[in-house]
Amino acid sequence: MEDARVGRMAETIARYSARVGRGDLVCIRGGVAAAPLMRGIYRECLQRGAFPYVQAGLPGLEEIFYRHARPEQLAFLSPIARFEIGRVDVLISILSETNTRRLSGADPKRQAAASKARQPLMRTFMRRAAEYDRTRRKGLRWTLTLFPTEAYAQDAEMSLAEYESFVFGACFADRAGCVRRWRAVESRQQEIARWLRGRKVAELSGPGTELRVGIAGRRFINCCGHHNFPDGEIFTGPEETKVDGRIRYSFPACLSGREVDGVELAFERGRVVKATAEKNEAFLKSMIGMDPGAARVG
Repeated sequence: MEDARVGRMAETIARYSARVGRGDLVCIRGGVAAAPLMRGIYRECLQRGAFPYVQAGLPGLEEIFYRHARPEQLAFLSPIARFEIGRVDVLISILSETNTRRLSGADPKRQAAASKARQPLMRTFMRRAAEYDRTRRKGLRWTLTLFPTEAYAQDAEMSLAEYESFVFGACFADRAGCVRRWRAVESRQQEIARWLRGRKVAELSGPGTELRVGIAGRRFINCCGHHNFPDGEIFTGPEETKVDGRIRYSFPACLSGREVDGVELAFERGRVVKATAEKNEAFLKSMIGMDPGAARVG
């Protein structure tokens, strides 16, 4: 029997977040653990007249790749992936890890090489996403969400049932009226974004953090569940050479299956000049040093 919360989440993602419409070519990506949500989104897309297809990832493939790929394979970019990111109208990605530490033993240099090879995909993704944000007609619509799994529940030190309640509650999928509630968030945050326009400097202070950020002439984007679901923030890109000070992150980050914790960054003129971490510092530094732009904000 389908969990009603999953059904509400699927409906909201298709109808509100990704704005799926008639004739859209929709790619739905996720691990097999997210099958209930992928099925729900697939059904919603069909009902809205779209042309959906599903890419269900098998666990263990990335571990095999990083262990056995030769240098030319690490540097290879699939022409199929290049074609796909340039063609789909909607990309819906579902995080659904069954082991959040699965790549802890992977070589950071090999991960960085593979990540660098995929940069053309990211550039196309960013260009097409910006085109849609600008025109609201052409380009790429994208939504990233998360399906609760045992692995995420363990990381959060919760039971699976507790974590499901947390995630579905954050998505407003725990009761009826999910789309209406997200539209209310969108309206409320838009007022805050308007207030921020015209401000020149933002100063961030907190434990281990004293950061001054130039924001003159910047746009403020209302993040209200269209791209990241759930969401609830307003963001901007700072002036490229006007970020100075230091920041300490109180929560860990997990990238490419590797957890980095206790991160402290020092900035001068928009560039990271010092980076430390209590856990996986070498991986953090390898990511920041991947190319000249990786050490800059924005």
